[in-house]
Amino acid sequence: MFMASLAATYAAWGKPVEAKSVHEELLARSAREYVSPFLLAVSASANGQRDEAMQFAWKACEIRDPQLTAFGKHWIGTKGLLEDPGFGELLARIGLR
Repeated sequence: MFMASLAATYAAWGKPVEAKSVHEELLARSAREYVSPFLLAVSASANGQRDEAMQFAWKACEIRDPQLTAFGKHWIGTKGLLEDPGFGELLARIGLR
């Protein structure tokens, strides 16, 4: 969760290289250990990768990722996701909108 927050923070600070580096680290970790798809969605969104972010968000929905329901609507890291109409549809599907 801290790394996804860091990616979102770097993006908000106008540091895209750092945000991308954090996202790539999360992706690398997800290849060898569990990383929440919701957190991957947050870091992808912070990097402007909306399609990738939505793929991870839907994956989080499919597996019932508890972080999606806990933080999907009211966490600073989801700002980019909340701007995507597709994420609004996802939240409506799980009863959060």
